[in-house]
This record gives sequence, C-alpha cells and structure tokens, in this order.
Amino acid sequence: MSDNVTKLFTRKAASDPDSLLEMAKGDYTKVSTIGVNNKGALEVRASTNMGRAELLWLIEEFKLILLSMPASDEVEDDD
Repeated sequence: MSDNVTKLFTRKAASDPDSLLEMAKGDYTKVSTIGVNNKGALEVRASTNMGRAELLWLIEEFKLILLSMPASDEVEDDD
C-alpha cells in the first residue's frame, strides 16, 4: 500500500485562492503571483530565481494571452 495521497480538486476549487495555489504546487520551477490581499491592496510576489526583466516579460506575455481570450469567458465579480 502506498502512503501517497492525491487530493482531488473540483472545477469550482479554482474560485478559492488557497485551493488554486495548492493545485499549482510542484508544477513550476519559477512562480509569480499577482493578487488582492485581505486589505484590498494589490500584492505581487515572485520566486527569488526570477529577475525583474524576466518578471516583466512574463507579465507582458500574460497580457497578450488575456487579451486574446474571448470576452464570453469573463466571470462576473461577486462584489
């Protein structure tokens, strides 16, 4: 018997930031996060193996992907 436990996430789990981060665990060599903290302020973090130039490139690539997504995929804000 194996001691490995696999946590199964539902599609709705991505709506919870902690679950989303847990789902990403172990899949990346470099990471950055952009989010809104509990006080409502924008907060950015990145792993220390990523310099500012690489982080800026990553943000610009993300913008291109986001802008190329169909508008019908947008989710309404709960606030």
